[in-house]
Amino acid sequence: MGINISNPQLQQLEQATLAKVSPKIMNSVKRIEIAGHKIMYSPDTQNLVKSQLQSSSDPSVVAGQGVAKMLAIIMHHAKGTLNMQAAIPACQILLCEVLDFMEQIHMVQVTPDLIAQSVQEMYASVMKILKISPQQVQAVMSKGQQQMPQGALQAGAQPPAGGVQPPTGGAQPPSSPQGGGIIGSSMGA
Repeated sequence: MGINISNPQLQQLEQATLAKVSPKIMNSVKRIEIAGHKIMYSPDTQNLVKSQLQSSSDPSVVAGQGVAKMLAIIMHHAKGTLNMQAAIPACQILLCEVLDFMEQIHMVQVTPDLIAQSVQEMYASVMKILKISPQQVQAVMSKGQQQMPQGALQAGAQPPAGGVQPPTGGAQPPSSPQGGGIIGSSMGA
């Protein structure tokens, strides 16, 4: 879409994410991604980005929380007009770009585990920013399962709410120190 990703694993995740995006929200996804690029590459945030990349020992925290904080900044500037259905796939694409950048500067070696941990950190951070509890997510998922044909979710179908689901691996989102991530503690996530 926007930035060319060089890592094949991240390219695959980006393509899989885009394949699940409804054409009705594709323009919204693109606009959120562009807004994320403006934050990531703004001269005003370059020093902050560099210091955050160097300050955390857990790259999944840096990447996941950083993308979630970018979403918070975008939401603030959108003043209630952000298409939240488009936000999650856009964040996942931005996360791929962040991880690819981190690999290009030799900060990390991208692995399936790093991708999964970063995605889980991003989702946990987005939920925290949006003040959504895991119980609320579970309630929505349960309601969605009740409305779907018997066994549909177990067969791999997506919940009716749409959007991209985080990779499953049985692991819980890692606990993370306050203030990690690319945007740092400026958003307080």
